[in-house]
Amino acid sequence: MSPNRLPAILCAGAAAAVLAAGAALAQAPDASVKVSEPNNRFVIEVPAQWPPDFDTRNPGRTAILVGVDPECQFHTINDDSSAAATPDAVRSSWSKPIGTEKWIAALNPFRGPLFGDANTTLAVRDETVDTGGYFPIQRAVAEGNGKTVTAAVFVRPGFVVYGLCRS
Repeated sequence: MSPNRLPAILCAGAAAAVLAAGAALAQAPDASVKVSEPNNRFVIEVPAQWPPDFDTRNPGRTAILVGVDPECQFHTINDDSSAAATPDAVRSSWSKPIGTEKWIAALNPFRGPLFGDANTTLAVRDETVDTGGYFPIQRAVAEGNGKTVTAAVFVRPGFVVYGLCRS
């Protein structure tokens, strides 16, 4: 699997979406497996050689860690601010780029595990929004402490999913 490619995510009740950034998307994994988030809100498809590790210790949060050290992390976080929103309202509010400040705030909880230093300064580039499916997918590349992370985030009423892969 190309280090610049995020595994595929299949959202329950939504069209399949591949969370990716950059142009290096041509290389596909030889064999893959589908892994369901414990609350069955989404399914990820990862290379077969990346056995998943689930972390459900924090109430309202689920993490699926895959790869070596782990290469990629998928976090589902309950979102009270969108829980009462209609799907159309969530879609509308996420259809424009969220901006660098919001990306940095979103990545703050993951600085230590992904960048090796919880206090590292992050730079965000290549922000895009994929509006090809019903719900938009925000994408960006973040750099800090000599490491690069391809990130994607999408919101559904009541929860947010983060897909984060080091390259």
